[in-house]
Amino acid sequence: MKLIVISLLAVGSWASSAAPAKSDAAAGRKIFLAKCSTCHGRDAKGSAVMAHLFRADLAKMNLKGEMTQKMNAEDVAKIIENGQPGTKMPAFKEKLKAQQVTDLAAYIKSLGAPKASKGR
Repeated sequence: MKLIVISLLAVGSWASSAAPAKSDAAAGRKIFLAKCSTCHGRDAKGSAVMAHLFRADLAKMNLKGEMTQKMNAEDVAKIIENGQPGTKMPAFKEKLKAQQVTDLAAYIKSLGAPKASKGR
């Protein structure tokens, strides 16, 4: 009987750890401002100064642009974790925890969300 209970507890804890984490775009915004805004700008449209310095296309640094907003959150998270080969975008998997990456990806995806209209 003890073996069954221990087995169920083990399976239960594995299942709960395998579940995807909920994202928090507000927490992601704080991370963005601290870690990403130097290159991507506080408005997430890209920093013209950094684009010039890196000899990069400013449009590719624009996280509100179509290229980024067409991606799903998982693909955005992969780029955050692994960087972008052939660019100055570094990998953050050793610098950010998994939850921070999830939150940051949620924030970036929220930049393309339609704004809620205010009452008329």
